[in-house]
Amino acid sequence: MSYSSSLETKYSQLCESIGFNHVRNLVGRSIGITGTSKKNLLENFVSNESSELHTAMEHVRLESVLGGDRQFTIFELDDHNSNLYQKFFENLLPNTAHPLSKAYPFLLSDEDLCGLDDKLHVLDKIVKKVGNTEYQVIVFGTVLKVPITKRADTFLNEDGDALADSGAKFYYKIEKAYQFLHTVIFEPNSRRLTITCDRTADNIKQTKARDELFRLKMRLTDLSCCDLGNRVNLFDFIKPLYNAGDGNVTKLGIVTTDNNPVNLTLNVGEKCLREDRYHKNGEGLISGFYAVGKSWERIILELKTEKSTIEAKAKLHLHLKSNSSALLSGGFLFDGYISNCPRFSDFLFVLDKSLNH
Repeated sequence: MSYSSSLETKYSQLCESIGFNHVRNLVGRSIGITGTSKKNLLENFVSNESSELHTAMEHVRLESVLGGDRQFTIFELDDHNSNLYQKFFENLLPNTAHPLSKAYPFLLSDEDLCGLDDKLHVLDKIVKKVGNTEYQVIVFGTVLKVPITKRADTFLNEDGDALADSGAKFYYKIEKAYQFLHTVIFEPNSRRLTITCDRTADNIKQTKARDELFRLKMRLTDLSCCDLGNRVNLFDFIKPLYNAGDGNVTKLGIVTTDNNPVNLTLNVGEKCLREDRYHKNGEGLISGFYAVGKSWERIILELKTEKSTIEAKAKLHLHLKSNSSALLSGGFLFDGYISNCPRFSDFLFVLDKSLNH
């Protein structure tokens, strides 16, 4: 079967960013096309290719760009700088002539990334209304070279092959160019500005993501001429998030009463560290919290048929991670990680959860 390379590329990128099940639900079921597997759904998309399908794919892709997996930091603007920022946003013009705009909201091919620099380019500005709240969003595109490690088995000589046969493993590192779509989200009513670094597909780790957040802040400050004010200290929300009865605690960083730092994750058969472990064994062993991971299950699609109602759900994740020494200095944490959000509203849902406890 021959199919549209454009359709196949879009489909592949969607599956990579939000997963096959979400593509099937948010794209396929929303327009009446379904499939039993990743290959089968693509075949059904191809045989039913239409402008409606491409529009649906582009809509879901944009939502995943604004959601996705993101390192974030939050600023609170004062009245003066809030007004300055809004004037800046009104007059901002995306760079539609830049090569990164060619495929947006999808990504360029690896070949097309060759030769592109790592500058931050404004690709889009969007006014999004979620519920009764309006958000002003800027999408920045950039290209970063990320070191990756690969097995070197195919490059070994006879001596290397002999060592490999005895159990030795050989690796080599190369730099690969990846495209990233960072975002800036401003909510005028609360004057809250959130800067996010794209970590979809986990191509960059926390340290590099923090570097990107700083770089994005400096770029935004230069463009807007605004003082972004103070960052919100997320450390203060770690313990309240643990104590809150909603969602499930999936990760935990604690200091025990005998001053030992411990990092905990779920064991097989556990769903929530708070319920499955500490409410059973006693929380008196904990003297302080320096990290927490939580998840919430959220309905992302509800379709009513003659026979039943189909509900599609996503498990959204939040991770706030400092270190045990922060407890001795009053506690500071200025960035967090939100992941597995197929839509912009899902990202906002978790962001609000991180601040409202």
